Amino acid sequence: LFVASRRAFSSATTSPSGLTVNLTYVGSPTAPTNAGSYAVDGMVADANYQGTGSGTLEIAKADQSVTFGALANKTYGNSSFILNATASSGLTVTYASSNTAVATVSGNTVTIVGAGSTTITASQEGNSNYNAAIAATQTLTVNKAAATVTLGNLAATYDGSAKAVSATTTPSGLIANLTYESSATVPTNAGSYAVVGTISNANYQGTASGTLVIAKADQTITFSALAAKTYGDSGFTLGATASSGLTVTYASSNTAVATVSGNTGTIVGAGSATTTASQAGNSNYNAATAVEQTLTVAKATPVITWATPAAIDYGTALSSAQLNATASVAGTWVYSPAAGTILPGGAQVLSVAFTPTDGVNYVAEPATTVSLTVNAGGPRLIVSEFSYATSAVHLQQVKAGVQSSYSPNYPGRITQMVLAPDGAIFGANTDTNTILRIAPDGAVTTYASGGLLSNPNGLAFDRAGNLFVANYAFPSGGSVVKIARDGTMTRFASLLGSGGGALAFDAAGKLYAAEYIQNRISVIDLAGTATTFVSGINSPTGLCFDLQGNLYAGSQGYAGTTPGISKISPAGVVLAFWTNPAFDYVNGLVFDEQYHLFATNAGSGRRVVQVSAAGTATVWMNGLESPTGILVVPAVVPGSAATSAPSSQPTAMPTAMPTAASNKGAS
Repeated sequence: LFVASRRAFSSATTSPSGLTVNLTYVGSPTAPTNAGSYAVDGMVADANYQGTGSGTLEIAKADQSVTFGALANKTYGNSSFILNATASSGLTVTYASSNTAVATVSGNTVTIVGAGSTTITASQEGNSNYNAAIAATQTLTVNKAAATVTLGNLAATYDGSAKAVSATTTPSGLIANLTYESSATVPTNAGSYAVVGTISNANYQGTASGTLVIAKADQTITFSALAAKTYGDSGFTLGATASSGLTVTYASSNTAVATVSGNTGTIVGAGSATTTASQAGNSNYNAATAVEQTLTVAKATPVITWATPAAIDYGTALSSAQLNATASVAGTWVYSPAAGTILPGGAQVLSVAFTPTDGVNYVAEPATTVSLTVNAGGPRLIVSEFSYATSAVHLQQVKAGVQSSYSPNYPGRITQMVLAPDGAIFGANTDTNTILRIAPDGAVTTYASGGLLSNPNGLAFDRAGNLFVANYAFPSGGSVVKIARDGTMTRFASLLGSGGGALAFDAAGKLYAAEYIQNRISVIDLAGTATTFVSGINSPTGLCFDLQGNLYAGSQGYAGTTPGISKISPAGVVLAFWTNPAFDYVNGLVFDEQYHLFATNAGSGRRVVQVSAAGTATVWMNGLESPTGILVVPAVVPGSAATSAPSSQPTAMPTAMPTAASNKGAS
């Protein structure tokens, strides 16, 4: 049997043994090496023997094996490398890649195409002398290449939209999958989120992590100025809004003025309150800066209802029939003129000041007025008016509210007047030293003149019809002259000092005299003795008594003293001293039939005022030049008519309604 090798070999045996045999192989003595079939001939080469033999030499192909070591792992991007498998036959090994997306083989050179794994097969197919080797395989693992991921936009502010993080890669252009707290959903709300960016690529790998912080958004409040309100207004809606759209809350700094519930303001009282609009924020918004607006609630105006009263006749005192205003709220009323006032005739205006009890929430109404018609009738008010321009005097009258002239001008100055029972007016003309009589028809005659008259001033009738005259007689000294009904003049009393002024009888028949210069009032008994009744009365002028025997004295305010009206008790105690701009230079005082007190103002006001029991003044006559004497002519004059001199005249005020204005004092 021929065994293939690189050397020839054969065997031949002879019989007899030991003979030399010459062998040929396919006619050649060279023994074959390569595998194959060869015709072999053997011929004995011996001198003594001969013989031949033939056969076929079979040299079979040899087996071979491939040695292929394990392949080192590679990384995408690595350069090509050489495969080093060997065949035991020494023949060249060939290679193949099972996954050409990972690696390709050209000869024994491997080129990396992508990450992954592939099987590299090493083969030797054999030749004429060798059988094919059993293929050897090795796995080639190509790892993904490292790539970097850079995360951006990790800081954001809430605005209601999703806040995606950005990712850039090196190399660029790779896809990076982002997760937020392990979720692919991009967050919207404020907060901190763990972000992971992972490269999604067949050939690259890499991750990066970071924190996405979505800050709370700021918000602002829009709160317009609040319209002024008035106490009693209904609730109102507060219209502040937050830029976040969240609900605004409100608070009032002064719940005594307004309270807030939800977005509704309720007025509680007048005043001012700061309304604060707030928004506390939530998980996505910071608290807003509070906005304040001032709410001003004005005091309400009470509704005053005062119907125009029906007309009244002159002499009717004001009462609740006229002074009957009502208000929508509780309060107090001050009427002008006050209740009890008797108004002159004609169109009059009544006024009332209302002060609400609730002065915190309601304004006072200082002057609500209505018209009142006072029908004609009643007594006349007569005033002597002196003109400095002409040095003349005439009488003005007011009857039923109508002012008119009562007498013509005549020289001199009538300082005081008194009414006779026949309705005639007697006036002391201090400039001409005469006593004038003005008849009801306005005719003027001289009743007395000269003699004991020296600047006559005050006048008063006693019950017997005697006229008493106070002489001013400055500076020689004052006196009181008595003029009998027959015209006889006698000196009745000497005053304690100069400046004899007004005269008035009290209920006991005692005569009181105002001493202008001495600032006192004297009392003269029936025997003509004068004593001090009260002192300290500033420049006393007009005098009159009320039903209680209180004496009222006007003060002119001479030499810088304060003008006014004094109320003096029967005991000589000053009960009140009323000052008022309307009492500037009071010259005359008189009560009317209803015992309303009237005073002349010869100072800056130059008017006649009615004086209330509290000492307040209501203007009765205006536009006078220099009013001095004053008296009231009643509606019915008692006594006989057309006497040449006064007849019976009371010496004191009666306890009932008097019969003549002079009973109550005239000056």
